[in-house]
Amino acid sequence: MDEQFVARIYVWNHKYELFVGTGYPLQTGVLLTALHVVSIENQNIEKGILVQWPYCDQPDETLTPDAVHACASEHDIALLHCLTPLADARFYPRLAQRFPKPDDAYQCRGFPLAGQDDKGHVAISASGRVNGGCEADQLELLATTPIKVEGDWAGLSGAPVFINGCLSAVITIKYKTIDRYLYAVSIPYLLEHITTFREAVGYAESNRTQQFFLDECGIYLDSINDSPLFLALITGFVEKGLQPSAAILLNGIQTAVENDPVAVIEKLRLLAEPVMTKDHASAEHAKTLLCLLLGVITAKNPANDQNIHNLAVYSRMMVEVSLATHYKVRPDLKRVPGKNDVVGCYVIDDECLREVGWKTEDNTKEIIKVVNVAVNKAYKRVHGSEPKETLGRFDLRALNTTLLTRRKNKHPELIRFEIETTDMLKKTHPLHDEAVCAALHHPTCLPNLPIVRYGLEAADKDADLEADLYAQVNEFFRIIQQYS
Repeated sequence: MDEQFVARIYVWNHKYELFVGTGYPLQTGVLLTALHVVSIENQNIEKGILVQWPYCDQPDETLTPDAVHACASEHDIALLHCLTPLADARFYPRLAQRFPKPDDAYQCRGFPLAGQDDKGHVAISASGRVNGGCEADQLELLATTPIKVEGDWAGLSGAPVFINGCLSAVITIKYKTIDRYLYAVSIPYLLEHITTFREAVGYAESNRTQQFFLDECGIYLDSINDSPLFLALITGFVEKGLQPSAAILLNGIQTAVENDPVAVIEKLRLLAEPVMTKDHASAEHAKTLLCLLLGVITAKNPANDQNIHNLAVYSRMMVEVSLATHYKVRPDLKRVPGKNDVVGCYVIDDECLREVGWKTEDNTKEIIKVVNVAVNKAYKRVHGSEPKETLGRFDLRALNTTLLTRRKNKHPELIRFEIETTDMLKKTHPLHDEAVCAALHHPTCLPNLPIVRYGLEAADKDADLEADLYAQVNEFFRIIQQYS
């Protein structure tokens, strides 16, 4: 959050009583605020809506109610169309895609009713942690220390809330008797559920997955902002004269991706390799950023919405990336020892499947057994024997839930089968048999088990991009392997 761009908003009622609130520039000519800041009962229309910028060089502006766009009125959120001080889009905030987690740190700044100097109301800052409502429309925010101002401060209505470097919420109400708690409307909730808000901020459905990976990149860059790799990336992706930060670096990388995605992967490798020779921890940082950037690059073409994914990709590397964009998890790749190939880390080897004939029931049981062994890899080391071959209803449901749960961990595991699509395999492989797959995905079996069939014919443009990315990623992992 750039505190100099916090706007002070004044409105009056018919008694000429003054009300103050806060706004924050979302994009050129648009402020994000709470609806009750700019639209009050018995509002004095003649006085208008006064927007001021006390902490930057931007003139005051008086607006009419026509400038208000109540894009999410049921959630007390509005956009205010006015002049804004930011001309360069790189400096506007990124809207958060991911819901915050309990205890995530937040920062906000706004104008309370109490506390004035000779130029008007004075902004105060609040910070602390998310206390509740993480996936609901309203977040509960706990301040680290009590917010103390003289008189009835009446909250920080309209103030922006930043979490992990992203604009994540807007303050709407507070309970006047408790100065530790603020309540804010969640931006991820609005983007997920309120169509009018998405449209008003120009947020296309096709960009949602890509923005998720950009957010993840931003969070990761912020977590390594004191590392040698971060400093190297600043020299390569940020214009001279700009103040280095994770947000500025991410904007530079995003611009480069839009211009030439393949060149970005190569540039990342060339910047990272000299650092990795001196700092081996940078190899893991580089690998993580590489995987996240692959998500950004390919996110416009996610897999379909089924648990059977028929993909027009040619490499197992791209299978991992495509599947990750579908489930919105970080791709996790590894280089196959002794082979010039990069694959996903959690693929179940279909070569473990025994030939049991053509019966659907026999093949289904064999697949379940192999999945159980793959998921419970540590079982033999702990118990001295293989997991049971035949699963009852209880064990089968537990296994199915485990598949889903593993995808939601801090380090997600996309456990699945991958089968190439060839004329021969379509005739002989049980996972190309629709009856077997239907039995596997029955609600009482393993509906959470993804089955990927890859190798379908792709458009020339997509195939060329995949080939270029595959070559770059292969080379990247060859270099990483030397230093990790």
